[in-house]
Amino acid sequence: MALNNRYLRFGVTNEEVEKTTVMLRSDSRNNASSLQINIENGRELHSDLIYVQVSGNISNVIFHSFLRPSECRVFTCPHDVMRNSLATVTVYSVKTFRDKRCVWHRIVMGGRTSAILKGGFTINYLKVKLQPYRTYLDLLTDAPNKIPYHIDVVSTIPQRYMLTDEDYRGDTDGLILLLHQIHPPDAFLVMFRRRPEKTYRIPFVLNPAAEYKQQLFRVYTRHDTEDVCTGDSHSTVTTFTTCMYVCSTCPSI
Repeated sequence: MALNNRYLRFGVTNEEVEKTTVMLRSDSRNNASSLQINIENGRELHSDLIYVQVSGNISNVIFHSFLRPSECRVFTCPHDVMRNSLATVTVYSVKTFRDKRCVWHRIVMGGRTSAILKGGFTINYLKVKLQPYRTYLDLLTDAPNKIPYHIDVVSTIPQRYMLTDEDYRGDTDGLILLLHQIHPPDAFLVMFRRRPEKTYRIPFVLNPAAEYKQQLFRVYTRHDTEDVCTGDSHSTVTTFTTCMYVCSTCPSI
């Protein structure tokens, strides 16, 4: 199902606060409710993109979107997301890196909040204030209504690692990986935009003898724009510790 969207830029009067707005509108004629997400963050930490994730307590469907800071975007959202009585919104502000094979993002700020959605011809308002990442470490909590699956991590060469989807299925368009280094706090987001595979290479080096948490989201990107996708499942949260050795020739970010 297509997710139609439009966007515009608007001025920011407060020089110390950057404001981004996301409006989600149900695609169901029987439920015309909307959710307006107002995102605020300080300008002291520069970011390239804002990543928004919306999940609920009834449906398995999870909404994902990337947008530029200070934009106002309007999306027609699947009814399965909007019909949830409780919506949880997670927002990350990220810096973008690229190589020949993949694009990935370092998370610099984050925030999460929940709201009880009212149905009918109602606009539900929700504000998310982003904080520096070092004060924000949570991943999406596993819930009985979600469809969890398991992933494994294998070292290939020093400081390089590969993900293996233990419950591989071929009906998705890509994957989103959230990877959190526990100490010192650091976090990354990777969007794998290609046909589904059982293994995926993490496109950057990981610190030696460091503990990480990770979560993988299966997504569908067959929509009007590539910066919008939905998914119906996420993996369990996996914790792993990297090897002790250091590769002096491996690039870092």
